[in-house]
Amino acid sequence: MIMRVGLVQINSSFSGQCYLPYSVGILQSYVLSHVRGPEQFEFLLPIYKRVLIQEAVAQLKGADVIAFSCYVWNEQLSLAIAKTLKEICPKTLIVFGGPQIPHRTSEIEAFLRVHRFVDLVVHQAGEIAFTAILEHNCSESWDTVPSLSFLDENETLHHTAKALALKDLDDVPSPYLT
Repeated sequence: MIMRVGLVQINSSFSGQCYLPYSVGILQSYVLSHVRGPEQFEFLLPIYKRVLIQEAVAQLKGADVIAFSCYVWNEQLSLAIAKTLKEICPKTLIVFGGPQIPHRTSEIEAFLRVHRFVDLVVHQAGEIAFTAILEHNCSESWDTVPSLSFLDENETLHHTAKALALKDLDDVPSPYLT
């Protein structure tokens, strides 16, 4: 069975131009070069421009897992898209990462409790963690996936061990070349 993966990194546009979604491009290129069985995954076109919530939901509907790269300029729109998607497709795994994700335990817990539609948050660089999430096939057994925080079915907060930092940037293929 093919797992459908959505990626969201909404950027601001300047003078009618918009930056390409480099962070989620890196995630996709890393996954496809490091995951076991890359043919098992179908990546949807990423959402990188500001669009209406309904347009984003229509594009992402049917994805098994959706990763949001969250920044100060896209946090509220990303949360609104994720919430709407979870209401329509409750089995879709919603993953948030990026610099806007809190780092302190109390703030992480508050974020996850307020935004119950977010299933996992990824800390630090997400390449290794996101690859592991996809390899687990959304199994909901997240304790061995590095760099995550999540609430379990009993509403208990969990943190997994941090992934080791990537030591060789040549291990991260360019999203522009792949």
